[in-house]
Amino acid sequence: MRGVLHFLIGLTVIFCIECKVKQDTIDGAIVNSKVDRKIDVSTHLVKMSTSITLENTGKSPIKSFLYALEPSLQNYLSIITANVSTAAVVAFEVKLTATSGFHRWEAG
Repeated sequence: MRGVLHFLIGLTVIFCIECKVKQDTIDGAIVNSKVDRKIDVSTHLVKMSTSITLENTGKSPIKSFLYALEPSLQNYLSIITANVSTAAVVAFEVKLTATSGFHRWEAG
């Protein structure tokens, strides 16, 4: 019985370490001040666009942003892009993260 308990404790510690390594931080200074979603079904290709207005209330610049994609739509996605509406030109790279269903926008 004691061996089983030690095994379970060890497994729990390994699981917690694994979760800690794979987690992404959530910055409380980033606020979604406005989110709009539009679905265009005027043609045979359905176009969905989401506009997210981020507000950085913190002091450090934002280097990345995670966007969750609905799992049921992931296999039907043909393109995903990111744009910034500021005076400065910022190149973004979109990467699929190790966490299923999340995409990361990173400033290049």
